This record gives sequence, structure tokens and C-alpha cells, in this order.
Amino acid sequence: MPHIFISYPEKDRDIVGSLRRRLKENGVDTWVYSHDKTLGKITWKEIKNKINKSRVIVFIASEYTKNAKGQHREITLALNKIVRAKNPSTILPIVINEYPFPKLPKKINHINGMKLSAFNVKSVALEIAKTFFPELFKKSMSPKWEYPKSCDWLEVCNLDGIIEKYCDMGDKLYFRRISPLGLFECYSPKINELLWVLPKNVKRTEIIDENGQAEREQVPVEYRFVTSWECERKGYEILFLNKRKQV
Repeated sequence: MPHIFISYPEKDRDIVGSLRRRLKENGVDTWVYSHDKTLGKITWKEIKNKINKSRVIVFIASEYTKNAKGQHREITLALNKIVRAKNPSTILPIVINEYPFPKLPKKINHINGMKLSAFNVKSVALEIAKTFFPELFKKSMSPKWEYPKSCDWLEVCNLDGIIEKYCDMGDKLYFRRISPLGLFECYSPKINELLWVLPKNVKRTEIIDENGQAEREQVPVEYRFVTSWECERKGYEILFLNKRKQV
């Protein structure tokens, strides 16, 4: 039985296919007509059956929705199901790019939705999965969060529209320090760069690097915490030396 049925305009099948793939990576069984239809079955009979069995109906809206007759028929079937089940929270509207929410079908344009683009597919899929199917993440939830120490290794456990451009779930990050705004400064071996990461997007790993072997093997000298501390120390020495000369 699918967890999610996605209704969409045919011209948006590529981005919908990407969303479907990301949802499945998060353990969410997702049914999309262009990918999952059964050959030999009566089309609308199968669609109606999948809508009736799905826990969530995702309605993807774009500039192509107005002329997508099949999608309008799907939303009618979904609304009929909701009326019978008396469960209005089972429809999730998602607009592509800057398509305005008020242009959604009248019966669903009051429901809080999400925005989807080619740049945030991973984070949207993860948010959908965690919002509607939290049971899929119970095993991976950390019992208690404690701020890491410099040189600790962290693991990406959540994605947003910024971090997903650089990281995937499970990527390891080398923690350097906390900024005054509460962001984590981390080094990513994957992209060989520093990142500012929200605490909610990472969790502790099982890596215990007491002798610094992982740091030496994966973190260039210029990105190690000790190097940054040494640079700051020398900077302060120069600053105070200049002040003494001025006096």
C-alpha cells in the first residue's frame, strides 16, 4: 500500500520523478502514475484505488495545472475520499518555483503547503517524510543532544534548502567551533570546504578520534581547529605588539 499518491501535471514529470526517488530513499512508498502504473490495468480504476489507499495525497501545482484535466479529476477523487474519511489533513499542496498558492484549486488553497524547485528536492522530501511518517525515523533520533567539542566528527541527519546543495544524509563533517549566532563551523571532506551548519542538521557519530588519526587523514592542515587557533593567537600577538609600539 503506497504511503503517498502524487498528483501532478504531465509536463512536470521530471521534477516529480526526482521527488519520488528522494521520498523512497527516506523509506516512503510513493506512487506516481508515469513511473508506477501497471500495464494492462484500467487507468482510472487503478488511480482511484491508489488514491483511496494512500495516507497522503500530494498535489503538485504549476503553470501547467490549469490545463491538466487528469490532475483536476484526481483532486476531485481525493476530495471525495477526504469527505468520506473526514480527514482534511491528508492533502499536501506543493507549488513549483514561484507559482502562487492562491491559484490552487479553491477547495485546497487554504491548506498550508510547500514550495518545490530543482534546488530543494532533497530537503522537501525529507520534510514530508518526517512530518507525515515520523515513525520511519524513530530509530535514528538522538536521545539527547549535547554540543560537540572542537575536532569532533558529526553526521548530517537533516537537510534544508542550503545544506542540500553541498551534503547528503550521512555525510561526515569535522566540527571546528560555534559562531556567535549558534551556527556550527564544520569542514566537509566531500567538498574540501568549510560550511556553516544549523545544529538541527547534524548529530553525533560513533567516530572516536582520540589519537587524531581521522583528522590527519581527512582534514587538510589549513582546516584543522588547532591551525585556526594558532592563527588567531599569532594575530593577537601582532595586534598587541603594534599597540605597544604606538605607546
